[in-house]
Amino acid sequence: MNYIEFIKSLMLETYDADFIDARIETRKSTAIALENHSINNAIKEEFNGIFIRVYKGRKWYYTSLNSIDKDRIANSLKELVSLADRKNSRNSDFYSHLKAGEFSKIIYENNPTDISVDEKKKLIYHYDSLMKNNDKIKFSSSMYVDVYSMIYYGDSAGRFTQYDFTGAEVRASFMMSENDERFMGSYKQYSDDFNALTELDQFILEEIKETETFIHADTAKQDIVPVILSPSAAGVFAHESFGHKSEADFMIGDRKMKEEWVIGKHVGSNILSIIDDGGVEHASGYTPFDDEGTPAHKTYLIKNGILSDRLHSLSTAFDLNEKPTGNGRAMNTEYEPIVRMTSTYIEKGDSSFNDLVKSIDNGYYIKSIKHGSGMSTFTIAPHKSYKIKKGKITDPVKINVITGTVFETLNLIDGLSDQLTLKSSITGGCGKMEQFPLRVSFGGPEVRISKMNIS
Repeated sequence: MNYIEFIKSLMLETYDADFIDARIETRKSTAIALENHSINNAIKEEFNGIFIRVYKGRKWYYTSLNSIDKDRIANSLKELVSLADRKNSRNSDFYSHLKAGEFSKIIYENNPTDISVDEKKKLIYHYDSLMKNNDKIKFSSSMYVDVYSMIYYGDSAGRFTQYDFTGAEVRASFMMSENDERFMGSYKQYSDDFNALTELDQFILEEIKETETFIHADTAKQDIVPVILSPSAAGVFAHESFGHKSEADFMIGDRKMKEEWVIGKHVGSNILSIIDDGGVEHASGYTPFDDEGTPAHKTYLIKNGILSDRLHSLSTAFDLNEKPTGNGRAMNTEYEPIVRMTSTYIEKGDSSFNDLVKSIDNGYYIKSIKHGSGMSTFTIAPHKSYKIKKGKITDPVKINVITGTVFETLNLIDGLSDQLTLKSSITGGCGKMEQFPLRVSFGGPEVRISKMNIS
């Protein structure tokens, strides 16, 4: 079926509503999981669904269907319109300025979903076997996951868009122990090219070897010291501590937030710029059109320390009299679009990583983290960290938590490396409200912060 033509046919009907849109997703995926070297499950799925919305007056009315049946969809639209009313209608329409849509399609070489399930099983069994020969590994789980989606969108303003996305990931977690000491290790690798996932032996063996050095590592004492964040740690920091704060729906009806979050305000170091961009191809946050048909934007949330923009859906952009940014996203067709990030990263600087390290007499390098959260204040739980002594990275160390206030920490950033790395994943993602996990990507250069609270 030509889904764009199908959506166009729906929009040709006459309905008593201000605005109507429809979003269709066709998806196929594979998931293979092993636990302690035995297969736990292997699932291959295909899915078709549609999400339809009606805007009338000041309210949205929507429903989700798990089949593409024209009569059923038409009846659902009529039912939504019948529920709507025009009380408190707006003086102007958020949809009046919308531009015509376009199409985006990537030619994926070695698309993972085109590879046989047997070949995928063989691959994950092989990687899992690399953990068998280490007697310090007491528990392990391994997983292979891939997904291929086509997303189609159309609305009564005459915009019709479509794009495709594919991604695959191999990952594992394992518990290592010796003499009553233990440490959880993990690895994961993402690509949209299956062949790029077939030569990871050295990478995995190095991760296992490194994890072993953390079993008996010291635990850091509470301190306030300089810290260097790796690209992945910096990306999570930017996403959790600042990205969510940039999502405009948090400001609707919140006077205090609006007063604190004024465009043009100095909020960080002069060398700091943070970007959200759904147009980054081959990243898991790739969203060239959001789930409201808005094209992706390279949005500078912070530019040279100045608050420059925020992330919007159609509704929040209208409410705050700002432009949509292509961040009205939904996890799938079961959910409504809300304001979400895509690919969020800190822009690179002009220092080498070695120069950042050389500048620190006593501090820490945070290589990876378990999780993070925050709005005005933030909390980061590091996974693998290293001591920095007299300008050199030395021993592994366990750090329980890093905490701070967002604006203070953004102003303490005093060094950025000259290499940008973006991290992608489809087995993890962003959580907001009931929608988890939404695929996103994040990253940055290595980021030096002059002081952080370590405990």
